Amino acid sequence: MTIIKTFETHSEHNFINLRSKKFILVSILIIFFAVAEIWVNNSLAKLGGQFESTLNLQKSLMLENQLLENEIATEASLQKIASQSASLGFIKPLKVQYIR
Repeated sequence: MTIIKTFETHSEHNFINLRSKKFILVSILIIFFAVAEIWVNNSLAKLGGQFESTLNLQKSLMLENQLLENEIATEASLQKIASQSASLGFIKPLKVQYIR
């Protein structure tokens, strides 16, 4: 009777160990990149909301600026100044007098 016993060779054991190490490393890298992608998307969405609110603020400030420019133009018009001076008692002189 012959007994034949096979043993795992050292290289086969290293191959299995190396294969499991590669699997763990690849799994960790996949998880890392998935978390990084989620973080980037979240940050981008947050910045997009801030950008939109800044644009809305800019639009409202431009509108307010235009209204103020129109008010300045109205208040500084010659017709408005003439009517205000007349209400204060200033009149247009009939004859201009020069002093020497």
